[in-house]
Amino acid sequence: MTGKILIVGAGIGGLTLAQCLRKRGIEFDLFEQMPPTRPEGAGLSLTINATRLLDALGFGPALRARGQVYHRARIKSDSGAVLQDLDLKALSRWGEALAIHRADLRHILSQGLQPQYGREVTDVQDRREHIEVTSGQGKALYELVVAADGLHSGVRRSQPGTPSPVYSGYTSWRYTQPDPLGLSEPVEYWGSGRRLGLVPIGQGQLYVYATFNSPARVKSPAFPWPLFEAFPEEVRRVMDSMPPETRVIQTDVRELKTHVWHRPRLAFLGDAAHGLTPNLGQGAGTSIEDAVVLAECLYHQGLTPQALASYAQVRRTRVQAIARQSRVVGRFGQLEAAPLLRLRDWVIGRTPEAAAQHNARQMMIHDAPQPPQY
Repeated sequence: MTGKILIVGAGIGGLTLAQCLRKRGIEFDLFEQMPPTRPEGAGLSLTINATRLLDALGFGPALRARGQVYHRARIKSDSGAVLQDLDLKALSRWGEALAIHRADLRHILSQGLQPQYGREVTDVQDRREHIEVTSGQGKALYELVVAADGLHSGVRRSQPGTPSPVYSGYTSWRYTQPDPLGLSEPVEYWGSGRRLGLVPIGQGQLYVYATFNSPARVKSPAFPWPLFEAFPEEVRRVMDSMPPETRVIQTDVRELKTHVWHRPRLAFLGDAAHGLTPNLGQGAGTSIEDAVVLAECLYHQGLTPQALASYAQVRRTRVQAIARQSRVVGRFGQLEAAPLLRLRDWVIGRTPEAAAQHNARQMMIHDAPQPPQY
């Protein structure tokens, strides 16, 4: 037996956990089934709850060198009217929000680590005193295993009685391109059954995403610009400047509504535990939180089933609340009926700024894990 932890998945959550364990002197192996050269992802946002945890790990300078710090985020109607203007400067004493390319974030988080690429885990079995892992390279024994292998987790599927992701009723597209607008903060436009987001992610690049109500598994590899031709002029400028060779990623928006946290010697982390809808920009953030909390439980309680139970107890209520709020925002944002759209825009436009500030402070600061002292 190795006397180690195995982390399955070298995504954002798995890499963050590896860095936390390294800080705490806990041995681990890190398996990733994909090759290191595979192109991946587009942009993402890290709000203050995530960036201050990464700052504590020492990644702040690299994040700010590659990404785009922002102090404000807006929601606009499809006519360009501002519905919500969230000023984050009031929260700056705790940290800064930023947006970054997913590949850049993974590159930063992988520094000093040695993921074993091309290692696909096909089975995980609890043998009471240890856990047996089967991969293409054979079998190995570990003290604990952490499944950080994403929404469609193979480790989760290998466990009897675990849930599968559920379709949320809308699909999404995303890509990055040079920014023709010179934006410094994200903006999301809400229309009828469709949304479009523009997020500067540093290095002169713009992350562009869209959602649209659709049956599941309807593939449309091109970015659906015809859906947004009536949106404001700045949207059309982005449309007109999109390079023809741009790689567009389309995925149906799915959610793991029943969360799965642990078995006696197996923990689930990030999307493998609680895949969220993306409407609050908290997918990466909650994965980072999971990693920090799990590492601290292991550091203080040892490589034990009790540590995994403590991790689940700490995380369960917060993540359920974020999942519910994200689900509601998605339903609001994807409304189609004209009377409901008018009511939606009226309600959002008249929500006091103080209320929006309070919600942001609760989610990003007061209810969030505190950075450990390494």
